[in-house]
Amino acid sequence: MEEEEDKRREHQRAMDYISSPQARAFYKRMRRHEANVFNAMFKDKEQITEKDIEERVKRVAVFFDLPIPTILKSSDCLAKISFTSHTEFGSEIRYDLNKLESIGINNVDAFEALITHELSHQYLARYKFNFCRNRSWSVELACDFIVGVRCSANSIASGKYKYAVGNMSASATHPAGKFRAKAVKAGFDFSEWLFKRGIRPKAEIVLTGINKFLCEYSKQLNEALYKYATAPPPAPKKEIDIMELTDSNLLKQAILKYRREQEKNQTSQQDERNE
Repeated sequence: MEEEEDKRREHQRAMDYISSPQARAFYKRMRRHEANVFNAMFKDKEQITEKDIEERVKRVAVFFDLPIPTILKSSDCLAKISFTSHTEFGSEIRYDLNKLESIGINNVDAFEALITHELSHQYLARYKFNFCRNRSWSVELACDFIVGVRCSANSIASGKYKYAVGNMSASATHPAGKFRAKAVKAGFDFSEWLFKRGIRPKAEIVLTGINKFLCEYSKQLNEALYKYATAPPPAPKKEIDIMELTDSNLLKQAILKYRREQEKNQTSQQDERNE
């Protein structure tokens, strides 16, 4: 009887820890760099405020030693940057938060990773990378590599960004997502390698790692480019209504659970206001 009581107490202690703030913080830390749909779309979501945007954009500009860009909240795409050859004139970054949230860029770390990618274009404007016949692909991967470096150097969660870019299809200007996610991870690993040798990752040092990564993947990139240029475009994907999937589908279960939690939170907030 006493043995059973000890087991019950041990089980209760374990359950108490699992639901504790300390455990939630630990699990959040562990999944910071995991790129999967559940973490990207449902975990660690935050409201991105104007103050957050100003602070994060400034941090990125300081890393590159570039003028703080003008932020414009309207864009016909996810995000884009406009700049001139005169760096001192600064730049303009446009973004659409709703579109970004729909692909998993739904907290401040993911947003900072995205801004890092955009400002990387300005920083790398005077450089040419010849490892792929499509130079735009090389530049995009170089920018993603720098994102990985900053995620390591400045303790930024990379998972949501890797998921977002990793699911993108190849286009005339961007390589397939599998290459982009690898570039982010390679940049992260390069930064960690520098730290182990007592070297603080800075923008100018990153070029060595970029060239190494692009050189290693040159053959694969050119093969992918040839396939993209010669293969007929795939038929447009038919949108799937997740609610029509079977109840055993994990994504459907996650969405339903998220909705229940949201409804529960709204009910609790309404009760508090009524009191």
